Amino acid sequence: FSSTANTTMGVSSTLAGRGAPQENKKEHALAASNEVPTVGELKAAIPPHCFQRSAARSLFLVARDGVIISSLFWLAWQLPYENISFLGWCLWGVYAFLQGTAFTGWWVLAHECGHGGFSDYTALNDTVGFVLHSFCLVPYFSWQYSHAKHHSKTNHLLDGESHVPPGPGFRKKFGKLLDIIGEDGFAIFQLVTHLLLGWPLYLFFNSTGARRTLDGERITTTHDHFRPSSKLFPKNGRWNTRKFPTSHFARGYAVNREKSVHAATPL
Repeated sequence: FSSTANTTMGVSSTLAGRGAPQENKKEHALAASNEVPTVGELKAAIPPHCFQRSAARSLFLVARDGVIISSLFWLAWQLPYENISFLGWCLWGVYAFLQGTAFTGWWVLAHECGHGGFSDYTALNDTVGFVLHSFCLVPYFSWQYSHAKHHSKTNHLLDGESHVPPGPGFRKKFGKLLDIIGEDGFAIFQLVTHLLLGWPLYLFFNSTGARRTLDGERITTTHDHFRPSSKLFPKNGRWNTRKFPTSHFARGYAVNREKSVHAATPL
């Protein structure tokens, strides 16, 4: 009875709302907009020193994280890499977690380079960002463009970049799985797939990226971050991906070379 009553009341209120004067709706919309602070008001509420960039401090943070990464690498070199026991696997797991966290520090610093928040010098930002992201196997300049688009088109269902909300097709693809494992199970599924596969899928296939090209056409091809000809980029900005065209291959070669040379030692 209560659900029926609620439904009836909801329909009644909807019908009643249709007859409400348009002026009241405009007044409510105006009142709601006045409650949201403007960008200028938000910036004015932030202390001025938060907008001051220090190249010296930023470089210190790079060096600090480098010391942590090197120290963890040295400790891992002491771990067994042959006939590994259960305890050994546990220690390697702890190392992977700690080292991944430390490299995330470098990733975030390179992220700030991409935003221009690392220092007041564009050349320094791009140099440090490119080097650090190369260690993390990230295409710095192409990601820099798509990430800027992500911020300028936040929550846009067609032009947004990364974390774009799924459309009706998502329900068709995963609806049965949701029905089988339930909402909690599906939340765990999304968490695991997002953390393990989300980043490489976005870089290589632009998964969760824009649904249309810069020309307004629906996406029908793969928009990756590695090809200068990828339609992910504007024609006048593709020089950024061509600037270091061999860097992606150099990173892959370096990793493969390291594995072949030190096949019997921990990588």
